[in-house]
Amino acid sequence: MTDRELDRRIAEFYAREALSEEALERMLSASARRPRRPAALWALAAAILLGAALVPLVGPRLVERDPARVTRAVAAEILRHDARHEPLDVESGDVAVLRASMRRLDFALVEPRALEAKGWRLLGARYCSIRGRLAAQLRLRDASGTLVNLYQCPARERLRRVESGAVVVGGSRVVFWKEGSVLLGMAEVG
Repeated sequence: MTDRELDRRIAEFYAREALSEEALERMLSASARRPRRPAALWALAAAILLGAALVPLVGPRLVERDPARVTRAVAAEILRHDARHEPLDVESGDVAVLRASMRRLDFALVEPRALEAKGWRLLGARYCSIRGRLAAQLRLRDASGTLVNLYQCPARERLRRVESGAVVVGGSRVVFWKEGSVLLGMAEVG
């Protein structure tokens, strides 16, 4: 399509969508008949709208400064992922295979030292997100057959504030720890 034809089509579109002269005249005469509102009322409405627009921008930053709140928010997000039982993207018991297969991650998956000693066996992994950043969900099985999900993401920016240790959200427990620059969180649904 040439530029000239594109210009013609755009002009035709706006010509079809434009108000008719009668509709425009009705709108103008209706607005002229409306009583004028006091300036203070308009100022109040503008202040309310401005406040409503700023709350989403300022509110999360205030919450994210408090490590306990950040930790609880990340734990709640992990538990939402945990409840979904999504299928694995890569099935393998080898972290090196998972690292090579999950190329979209901008960090290296770690083989958690604490879990090796407890006899957990790696089944595979899938992509997920934590606080809007790409993360990995590793699925593990213990000797009794219990499945557990272990979440890994880089401990950057907001996630640096996540505290190591256990946090309980809605009756379920999430244990956090860091290995190098990677944040790990394991959900223990109970």
